[in-house]
Amino acid sequence: MKIQEIQLTPELAATLLQGNTDNRSLSQQRVAAYAADMASGNWNYDGAPIRRSVSGRLIDGQHRCAGVVRSGVTIPAVLIDGLADDVQLTMDTGKPRSFGDYLTFRGVIDPTARAAITGLLWKYEQAAVDYRGDWMKRPVATPPLLAELYERRHAEIELALALARRAGRFIHCSRTVLAVGYIVFSDLSADDADHFYQQLAEETERASAVVVFTRTMNTRETAHQARGLMEQSWQLAYLIKAWNAFREGREISILRWTRGGKTPEPFPEPK
Repeated sequence: MKIQEIQLTPELAATLLQGNTDNRSLSQQRVAAYAADMASGNWNYDGAPIRRSVSGRLIDGQHRCAGVVRSGVTIPAVLIDGLADDVQLTMDTGKPRSFGDYLTFRGVIDPTARAAITGLLWKYEQAAVDYRGDWMKRPVATPPLLAELYERRHAEIELALALARRAGRFIHCSRTVLAVGYIVFSDLSADDADHFYQQLAEETERASAVVVFTRTMNTRETAHQARGLMEQSWQLAYLIKAWNAFREGREISILRWTRGGKTPEPFPEPK
């Protein structure tokens, strides 16, 4: 067995991929995520090796190699040659570290909540909350991308979480959705977002949009879904529709979003 530290150039990566036989199917969304990290300078060299078997097969590292080819960026890597072909059976069987684990390592309080908000916010910014394209090509957030977003919007995430918890006492809606909604709405109007969330957390002098959103989420049919079974995309769509009516001063009596059927409705955009 031979171990060496190398510079993984696009040319070398392409050569290694020629031996990429009898491997898992290549995930295009994973390749795109790696390539984005590499191109933006967010790729972290963690010492994980590229591995080839004694027969010359690439048995570990296909997504990193494909990411290098796609991005055109050279990255440092460790190359291990000469492994037995059957070692693939024991590869990638451990639990991968998540972005929530990263926040835990940093001593962040309630990392699960903050990781969930960051993840949904990233999906929203990438227009992937209601992704309807090829599922194998959907955008995927890597921990470095989520870390960059968390650091950039840390203050907004903390405030949004506090307001979401306050409103969540009265509404059977995901606190992650409520928090992301506040961040998105504040980008449009901080004053209106504060007013909207104040009404969500109070019982008096509420606009019809707030009343209808609360009633919709708290009905017997949707209450159990909003605790985790109802897709976040549906909850966020209802929240955005209520926000739009609130900002326009428009009276509403019902919230509806038709995602499928003969005339599917696109995901609503906040105004």
